[in-house]
Amino acid sequence: MKEIEEIVKYTSKLKLLYVEDDASTREASMFLLENFFDTIIVAENGKDGIEKFRENDVDIIITDINMPYLNGLEMTAEIQKIDPDAKVIIFSANMEPKYFTESIRLGVDGYLIKPIEVDHLINILDKIVTSFRLQDEIKHSIDIEKENQQYLQSIVDASHDPIMLISKEYKVGFMSKSVRAKMDRHNIEDTDNPKCYEVLYNRTIPCGDGSYPCPLDEMKKVKKPITVIHHRKYEDKNDVYMEMAATPMLDDNNNCIGIVEISRDITSHIKEQDSLKEQKKILHHKAHHDALTGIANKIMFESRLLQAIHRAKEANGTFALLFMDLNKFKWINDNKGHDAGDAVLMGVVQSVARNIRTEDTFARIGGDEFTIIIENIDNRDELKRFAEKILESIEEPIDYLNEELSVSASIGIAIYPDDCTILDTLLKYADTAMYSAKYSDTNISFYHDRVQIV
Repeated sequence: MKEIEEIVKYTSKLKLLYVEDDASTREASMFLLENFFDTIIVAENGKDGIEKFRENDVDIIITDINMPYLNGLEMTAEIQKIDPDAKVIIFSANMEPKYFTESIRLGVDGYLIKPIEVDHLINILDKIVTSFRLQDEIKHSIDIEKENQQYLQSIVDASHDPIMLISKEYKVGFMSKSVRAKMDRHNIEDTDNPKCYEVLYNRTIPCGDGSYPCPLDEMKKVKKPITVIHHRKYEDKNDVYMEMAATPMLDDNNNCIGIVEISRDITSHIKEQDSLKEQKKILHHKAHHDALTGIANKIMFESRLLQAIHRAKEANGTFALLFMDLNKFKWINDNKGHDAGDAVLMGVVQSVARNIRTEDTFARIGGDEFTIIIENIDNRDELKRFAEKILESIEEPIDYLNEELSVSASIGIAIYPDDCTILDTLLKYADTAMYSAKYSDTNISFYHDRVQIV
């Protein structure tokens, strides 16, 4: 645990702008934040946050992302136009990949997941307090004599994060203990004037490739604080992601004479985002696919049907909706058991999948009911041949525990827009045609060709 008293001693003097649109979240968070800040200015949305920032001498901003008028990242971008050095902590229940990427681009100073974890908040505040202290001392030290360099070094060493003062020639003037401890002197050409790329990566040339963008080179161009990500790849261990936050040191003519660089290990954040993306991908797949067969479920089917209708309207085209129901499936389920029924369903799906195109949508919308969306086919004879091929494949026996199980199917076909232009009605028409198909010789029926069932 960090020295909380030392952190609070510093943060209590700072003004916090807290931006959150949800009243209950504000109330819960304020209870914790009041332990660290004596002065808290509250804003209820991004627009209000910008106004409060202009009206007050704010030191730190904690903001939610999803808010009306302006979201937290949009507000941060506007505030950075006013003050590029503004300290911002993002506070969100679920950091989506696009928001996380934008947060890195904006160079925010920390990420808090709702609800706030005290240890996480303390770690972030410790880094920000260290940054404030260091920046204050560095700005002061630039104008004083060299005899104060030893004191500056002690301030740098007090930081928990690796810190270096780097000249425009890549020479490291100061470095924290954490940097010195990892420095391999055998790979440094001149130990009295080590280069940053030698110290950090044992390189013989400056950084600048895709995995190691150079903050100093970029700083010479923009002359304002920037943040870059270094992706360190190791053969014998896991990759490491370092966030390199750089602040320019400018001379009287506004020329960049060096930078203050603070490194932060954000590997855990990157891995967390990768995990969230993978979980989101898995949940999305589960929500849109049938659990047994793996093909599209009713939710995805309805989405694909809406897309097919939209494309047909745009192109003034047509498409076919096939509704398929298995015959004798209930008998197998009742007499052979549900495991046998599941095996039959899997066999049917595999047979049908081998006979449809990749652009077709094959979905299970209920027990033994299936649909197929066929686009770019407007010839009824071609559709009938397609349906016949599907029925033939389904009738092939399915092996289950050394026993052959057989089913057949009936297919009803409705055409968009000939039969209907409304999603639910088009599905109903295809279903109606399917029941008609059960009484036909071919087990295939178009909606307009269906027989009358008495």
